[in-house]
Amino acid sequence: MKAMNRMLCPLTFEEASQEAKWRKAMEDEINAIDRNKTWKFTTLPKGHKAIGVKWVFKTKRNAQGEVEKHKARCPYEHALYVKNNPQGDVLFVCLYVDDLIFTSNNPSMIDEFKQSMVKEFDMTDMGLMAYFLGIEVKQGSNEIFISQSKYAAEILKKFAIEDCQLVDIPVECGTKLTKKGAGKPVNPTYYKSLVGCLRYLTCTRHDLLFGVGLVSRYMENPRTSHLQAAKRILKYVKVTSSYGLFYPSSQNLELAGSDRLAVIVKVRGGIVGFSSLNPNLADP
Repeated sequence: MKAMNRMLCPLTFEEASQEAKWRKAMEDEINAIDRNKTWKFTTLPKGHKAIGVKWVFKTKRNAQGEVEKHKARCPYEHALYVKNNPQGDVLFVCLYVDDLIFTSNNPSMIDEFKQSMVKEFDMTDMGLMAYFLGIEVKQGSNEIFISQSKYAAEILKKFAIEDCQLVDIPVECGTKLTKKGAGKPVNPTYYKSLVGCLRYLTCTRHDLLFGVGLVSRYMENPRTSHLQAAKRILKYVKVTSSYGLFYPSSQNLELAGSDRLAVIVKVRGGIVGFSSLNPNLADP
């Protein structure tokens, strides 16, 4: 598993320094920090320890998932900022390391924000968001569709589920998992990595929420039965890797409840209902 991660991006400075493309990426980052005057030298207060900085290496991908740029970053804080004006317009700005995504219900606020940022920092306008942190975004005039098909393909390859028996539901009917489990103990690190990948996949795959929540309960002492349940979810992902979330443009969108839309799950004697908001399936 570690070898697969290293094939995608270096995990340490030592690994990155062995390749020219990553050395250049680090040089570009240092130059940008110096040019933007992000940091300044100061005296460390007596009795305090300096906070270390760890390099983070990642690739920038386009809408097709192809690598466009190699990036090396010294992490900054990630945050969400909101700006309102007296007219009721709002601007949302999300910062992750050095990537910015922003949107507003007023195009002039977007233009004003872009102009101010370009004046202050050395930035590149990438246009409409197409790929961000493993999430693919397809924007049309009347809809937005987000998915993680490429990320799904990567984890299927990572856990060797590319050639397997396919299933049409993520959790087999009647599945009962317990803390003791059945079968032999399995590698906890391997199990946590698999479940962690599945958890991130639920960003756009709400149909996986119940199954992933189920296998997430057994991180400490996973056994064969728990691993089989987790891998079954992966087999389902292989069949449905193109699934995602569809947001239509509508002025009359209402939250509607329906027995046909709900999955009822009984947990510890109680009833928990999970429903999906889909205006195309809502009751008339």
